[in-house]
Parts: sequence; C-alpha cells; structure tokens
Amino acid sequence: MLTGDNVKTAKTIAVECGILGSLVDATERSVIEGKTFRALSNSEREEIVDSISVMGRSSLNDKLLLVQALKEEGSCGCNWGWNE
Repeated sequence: MLTGDNVKTAKTIAVECGILGSLVDATERSVIEGKTFRALSNSEREEIVDSISVMGRSSLNDKLLLVQALKEEGSCGCNWGWNE
C-alpha cells in the first residue's frame, strides 16, 4: 500500500485492511517512508522492494521508483489510485 498519509496512519490503515496482520508486523523492512525509499540506490531499492508492504508519505515519484524496482527484479507492477 502506497499512500501520502504519514507512516503511523498508513500502518493503522494497513492493519484495518489486512495488509499487515498487526502493528507488530510493521517492521522496518515492511513499512518505509517515501523519502527513505527515494534516498536508496537503484540496487538497494531492488533488494528490499519485495519486503515492502506499506509506504507512507509517498510521492508520485516514489510510486514510479517502486514500480521500476519491481520490474527490474522481474515482478509485475502497476499503480492506480487517486493522484493530485
């Protein structure tokens, strides 16, 4: 789940939606902030992309970077939703 909401709100929504089983599941590897993801190198993003379940404070560019990392490591990725 990628959202512009802050990470705390994103975690709560992810638990309510069943993306995370509980807040305990919200580890450093499964939940990331957009600016942290954005600051990683391409290879670092590719290395962790499969472990990310929630990205808070994500920008449109963060979403693009995530889809690119998924594609590079052989996964299919897409983006949909409300964008301003």
